[in-house]
Amino acid sequence: MTDITLVKRYEKGVIESSLQVFRNSLKGVKGIRPELCPAIRSYHSLGWRLSSPVDVIFRNDRSFDVDNYLDELGRKFLVPGVIGDKESKKLYARIDSGFSLVNLSVPLIAIKCQGEDPYLSKFEIAPVIYPEGYTGPILLAISANEGFKLNSNHLIVQIIPLTSAEVNLSIRVDYDYIEKNFEGLFKNDWDHLYKKQGRLDSEDILNQ
Repeated sequence: MTDITLVKRYEKGVIESSLQVFRNSLKGVKGIRPELCPAIRSYHSLGWRLSSPVDVIFRNDRSFDVDNYLDELGRKFLVPGVIGDKESKKLYARIDSGFSLVNLSVPLIAIKCQGEDPYLSKFEIAPVIYPEGYTGPILLAISANEGFKLNSNHLIVQIIPLTSAEVNLSIRVDYDYIEKNFEGLFKNDWDHLYKKQGRLDSEDILNQ
């Protein structure tokens, strides 16, 4: 048995057991039942699934809405952040999940959720491996395949421990927990504490 400690920094952060999500998705399903396949059942039982705590409107693979805030020290705070440059074929929205890992006991891989929900075909997520010993935020890098609205209730990323040992997830709620060396992490009630300066397009960010 190994323990993973997760700090919930933002009240709108959502994490659910992959197994429970899979079971819920099959309620009322008739005909061929994929959970009867041991390999499929095993995959969907692994780890946990997270959603974005904020809505994001994507227009195409380079254009999405970015809200511009000023933090308490007058520094610019973008929600979501933008990953890419003027030459990139696509731009990624960097979204803070609202959760942080603390001294990770085993490596984790974060990948896009799989399933039949129509919204899952509309975007891609850059896979990430969090190494053993990692302390820091879980960030979601999302690029659109077409125009759509990412809703905060959409489960989008699955985090899977890279170990054969049984894993226990311990979630600690600490709305004041902020990484000292990482700017832009959500604080609880951040959307009331920070002053909103307006809304920009992700491509406009690159021209500033």
